[in-house]
Amino acid sequence: MIEGAGAAEGGYENLANRYTVFLGDGSDDGVLGRIVGLDVKKYTGTTRHVKHLEIRGFCQYIHGNTIQYVPRCLTGEGLRYLVKLTINNNNGNGKCIISNVRFERLVALRADRCSIIGCQFDELESLELRDTQFLSEMPVTIKTLHVHWCQFSDDCVKRDLVNLVNINSTGHDFIRYAPNVKEAVLNCVWLYNLPESLEYLKLVNVRVQGEKIYLPNLRYLRIDRFPVDYIDGMFPHIIAPRLSELTARNIEISALDCPPVLDVCNTFNMKRNIDINSVVLFTDRAVDPKKYPSMRALYFHVPPRDLGDFVYELDMVNIHYVTAKTSMNINTRVLVTSKIFNDADLSKMSRLEKIIAPAEYTALVPASVEFIKYDHEQHGGELRFIKLFKELFPDAPSITHRVF
Repeated sequence: MIEGAGAAEGGYENLANRYTVFLGDGSDDGVLGRIVGLDVKKYTGTTRHVKHLEIRGFCQYIHGNTIQYVPRCLTGEGLRYLVKLTINNNNGNGKCIISNVRFERLVALRADRCSIIGCQFDELESLELRDTQFLSEMPVTIKTLHVHWCQFSDDCVKRDLVNLVNINSTGHDFIRYAPNVKEAVLNCVWLYNLPESLEYLKLVNVRVQGEKIYLPNLRYLRIDRFPVDYIDGMFPHIIAPRLSELTARNIEISALDCPPVLDVCNTFNMKRNIDINSVVLFTDRAVDPKKYPSMRALYFHVPPRDLGDFVYELDMVNIHYVTAKTSMNINTRVLVTSKIFNDADLSKMSRLEKIIAPAEYTALVPASVEFIKYDHEQHGGELRFIKLFKELFPDAPSITHRVF
């Protein structure tokens, strides 16, 4: 990144907003103007005004008057005045070491395969680390924290992280220090408490201590456990009076207190089935529609072996294949499927208005039904199912489906 030489002396705030991208193999200080950002393979010249530094695997060296970099080491007085620092250290040369630096103006730090030792951060708001040693104090100014497969000193958190609102963590429980967190994605960790401030929560292979979890502001909850590494034990009783969307896979929930109707309920391979009335239901089993009076859309993760005598009179259904038997069970306005058996009689679906299926099944569709060619990019998967439902049925209750 490089700014024109005619810029006025106005401090880093003015300079940081006026730059263009600069990528190259090398440069000469006599040719370039005032440089406020670097993302280069090799560079020799002034770094006095650099506020945004990005070091990627191809970077061989930076020989500046205030910032110096060679593989495995980043130093220099100019680091104090950086606003944004990104290190994608994927060159296989070992961890890049940054030690005993006071970052006075750094707002965003992203580091991959680094060792950050004894550093101080006065204004840091966003911290993203992967496979990194962070042997420094976690600043209370932090708002966003994403850390995966990292090592932290035992005393890295000395005060509550009161400004932290977004956590994505693998292997470390930082949520216990974040009383005001709004959104959290937590992987492979043992949790001792969950703040009542949470609105969005995703747990993957997580244990939670206690018999009950009270989350008065929670709107979106996803709980996953890996079938191969199944964690024994039941998930605690969840009390979430504002919940609008639930996703649960490969787990057993002891109890769930939530509103009488959810926007979306998505379950798969549950050790104990939970019947929660919802507008959109994703399931891997035959369900009794009488238990779901508000249900308008149904998505089968896998086609049930037998739908019994159930009749699904809904707005929209997604099922992998339609047979002669299932064509008697499903009486929907919109059908999404990837296979129709020759013996299936779609004329028995008296409410059918549209069918979305591969082109090879056009001849099986009654003339009165609109045929739409199945396209995985438009019609495949859970997220597209919800999007399509909202498009085709704008009168449906507002569903603010969240992917995180």
